[in-house]
Amino acid sequence: MGRWWPEWREEIKRWLPFSQRTGEKELEERLVQLLSAPPFLPALNEEEEVLLNSIRGQTARYNRNNVTRTQAYLNLYLEHPEYVWMLNKLELFNNWFN
Repeated sequence: MGRWWPEWREEIKRWLPFSQRTGEKELEERLVQLLSAPPFLPALNEEEEVLLNSIRGQTARYNRNNVTRTQAYLNLYLEHPEYVWMLNKLELFNNWFN
C-alpha cells in the first residue's frame, strides 16, 4: 500500500464508531469522500525541490517534438547503455502505430 495508507487507516478507524451509530450509508459516503481525495504527500525538502525543477526543465526542453525527444533518449542511452530496453520499447511503440 502507498504512503497514504497509514493516514487513511487512522481516519477510517475514527469513522467506524460513527457508522455504528448512523448506519452504513453515511460511512459509505464518507469513505467515498476519503478515497476520492488527493493522496497525502509530504512537502519536498529543498534538495528534492531542486531535483524536481531540474527534471521538469529538462523534460520541457527535450519534449518539444519527436526529434528532440529521440535525441534525449539517445543521449541517455550513450551515457547509460544498460537502458537499451528504452530504445527498443520506443521502436516497438512506434511500429505499433504505423
